[in-house]
Amino acid sequence: MSSDVDKKTTHIIMPTDSKMQASRKNYTIKYLLGIALGKWIVSQLWITACVKSGRLVDEMQYEVKGDVEAAQSHVPHLARTTRENKGPLLFDSISVVCFGEFNAAITRDQVCHLVQYCGGHIIDFGNEFFKATSAMTDLVIICDSSLSQKTELQIKDLCERYNTFPVSVEWITDSIANYQLQDIEEYRMDI
Repeated sequence: MSSDVDKKTTHIIMPTDSKMQASRKNYTIKYLLGIALGKWIVSQLWITACVKSGRLVDEMQYEVKGDVEAAQSHVPHLARTTRENKGPLLFDSISVVCFGEFNAAITRDQVCHLVQYCGGHIIDFGNEFFKATSAMTDLVIICDSSLSQKTELQIKDLCERYNTFPVSVEWITDSIANYQLQDIEEYRMDI
């Protein structure tokens, strides 16, 4: 057992009801990282079943269904099998520039890990940015809500040069929670 989620993680355990359904309110950064990495996301009932049987039991019947009310019942399975089948990852061909430190619910480092685990590329604004621009297909600018005036000017300049606009970090987290790119216009930020 570990409190960290990384490529070595095999399972994410989370609370569910007896039908293996989890509520969106139980989604954590660990759940999102598990989806991003295509890991088994199983109910806490799986642990009970393993202890009762004295061995690891098949995860399939304990795989979390996600939030059925939010039409996310297929997400953990889809993310895991996409990885197993070497399918295209969620953020393939997307380059992301992050501005800000975000908040207590999700840190800048966690955002970067989510993007990278889903096949996206994180670009540091600076020298690396100018080297990488020729290889970029889609550029997404993720912003924290509290930015300095200087940073806002940099973002505006960047948006003009690359014909894009800044979006909130929720575009990343909601896309992963749904394992489908969300309409980016709905996450547009005015700066």
